[in-house]
Amino acid sequence: MKQGRSTFVRPTVHGPTGTLDRTVTTQGNTYSTPIDAWFGHAEEPTVYRTRIDAITAPLLEMDQDELMLG
Repeated sequence: MKQGRSTFVRPTVHGPTGTLDRTVTTQGNTYSTPIDAWFGHAEEPTVYRTRIDAITAPLLEMDQDELMLG
């Protein structure tokens, strides 16, 4: 904040808020969410080995190049 600048308060906005259904459904080895119906398919989750990069490391409180499962 700089000296001499004013503080502005926005008026309260009334109206519907956006929501997103995060329900996950499983059928055998397939996982799907309500949004998958838009695309007409669901995909199986995959697991892979990777290393933490310089951007992700501090966010996960890990060391850069540390091994992890993605």
